[in-house]
Amino acid sequence: MPPQFFRFSMLCALAFATSAGACKSAETTNDATNLTDAPASSSVTASGAGGASGAVASSGSGGSTTTSNATSGGGGESDAAIEAALATAGEGLLYTSESDYPFEVVTGSNTGGAAVDEATVRAEFASYVDKKADADKPLASLFAMSKPWNEWKALAHHCADPNDPVEVAQCKKMKALEAALDDNLTSIKVFYFGSVGAPGLVDGIGVSIFLVGRTPSGKLVGVATLAIWT
Repeated sequence: MPPQFFRFSMLCALAFATSAGACKSAETTNDATNLTDAPASSSVTASGAGGASGAVASSGSGGSTTTSNATSGGGGESDAAIEAALATAGEGLLYTSESDYPFEVVTGSNTGGAAVDEATVRAEFASYVDKKADADKPLASLFAMSKPWNEWKALAHHCADPNDPVEVAQCKKMKALEAALDDNLTSIKVFYFGSVGAPGLVDGIGVSIFLVGRTPSGKLVGVATLAIWT
């Protein structure tokens, strides 16, 4: 083989080997880059029952997997917390008639889905009324009437005279109590029980007044006071 041809063949072979090696090197570099750029973990947010969400993080090969589930509440305030809130809101508030009486927190049993009506209030609070020295009694034999909660809230209740500082303070307390009842109870109604009158129309000397509703657990809770009508 002529020397010139041998030299040319060797140069071609060398050039081909160099080019192939460069391509292989580029492929290896590119693969390494792809692996480096790939995310080591992925995050998935799952929604469970009731809309609660949880985050699930999974790592790559050889890594650990961490699962975090978040659940939401939604049960509302406890009965004890609601009773405490009503007591605080009603502190110092007086119901004014021919005498002044405070508002007291009253609690019955868990009535579940039972209606908040006259029969339920009689059954739950008979012992409360029958122990009150100035109240007409026994509750089982008293006349009763009820009013919608919105009617009660529409009455003046100490808010008629903006120039009387005592009345202004009492007005603010009444609004605070009404707000606490609205915030914590459902199916709120107002009931009156007295010894004089007729079914649906109460008069009397010591009339028991109940503002009651249901807590989220179904318990009958509210406040009570006394009106002296002669």
